Amino acid sequence: MNLTKTILITAVFFILSVLAFGQSEKIKIGFLDETEYDNCGTSLSFSAEGKIVFFHGMDGAWMRINGKNVNFKFFKSTIKVGANEKKGDKFTNTYTAQGYKLSIKYTIKGFEEDVILYNAIMTLTKNKSSRTVNLVGWSGC
Repeated sequence: MNLTKTILITAVFFILSVLAFGQSEKIKIGFLDETEYDNCGTSLSFSAEGKIVFFHGMDGAWMRINGKNVNFKFFKSTIKVGANEKKGDKFTNTYTAQGYKLSIKYTIKGFEEDVILYNAIMTLTKNKSSRTVNLVGWSGC
């Protein structure tokens, strides 16, 4: 009887440890330090005057995830090359880095001089974890 209980308890602990190992890690999006990006490129934040959470410029794209800077590589875009951009246009950019997939769906909400203003939906995925946030942003110098 004791051997059966021991085997049963061992099996339960094994199953629980497998389930715990397979659980997804929460993705925390942080703010970039102002020294980590320049003014020419695409910036996204939670609000129009908010701190930057994503930047894509000539030197690459990056954001802070779970307290660490992650440098993303541009993968693909649905933007039509050579098309005249207008208010309401939509496109999606996809990036990859260190097991992450980053998809950003942009909608052009307007223009201010040489700056394009966006609403964006960002989805960040790694393994079983996923985080989707609404952002605002701009492109220009």
